[in-house]
Amino acid sequence: MPLWEEYEEQIKSEVADIKNVGGRPAGTITGGTWADKDKPYIPKGATGIGVRLIVQLLQEWEVSS
Repeated sequence: MPLWEEYEEQIKSEVADIKNVGGRPAGTITGGTWADKDKPYIPKGATGIGVRLIVQLLQEWEVSS
């Protein structure tokens, strides 16, 4: 799950280091991540971070093999 600054308020907990659920605005979609506006490295909308991570892993694995 993302632990970026943007999610800090959503994962605060009084009884644990972090909450496992980001609350109503997110839930499991927080893990998928949605960008409200374009960023230099992520277009607006669904970010596909999990997909990008796997592609990067496979590309680096292929180079190192």
